[in-house]
Amino acid sequence: MRALLIGPGAIGLTVGGALLQRADTALERARQDVKGPERNSVLNDLEDECERIDDLITDLTGPVEVQGPGPDAIVTGQAQLQLSWS
Repeated sequence: MRALLIGPGAIGLTVGGALLQRADTALERARQDVKGPERNSVLNDLEDECERIDDLITDLTGPVEVQGPGPDAIVTGQAQLQLSWS
């Protein structure tokens, strides 16, 4: 992961990104490999670790701004399909 910041925060962001990637990889591996009664505990611990690292990255960069359609653009109701051919 490349840091987009210049200065002291850049190092923290790069390290935080690497730690989050490792934690995510460990979580995915645990989801596939861990069986038995300890499974829930292991998965919960790894999920908590991912959240803690994500929170630290958010502290460095600020919250993520989500871009997309506004709430008024969401259409609710029954979906209909219209086909056309020639």
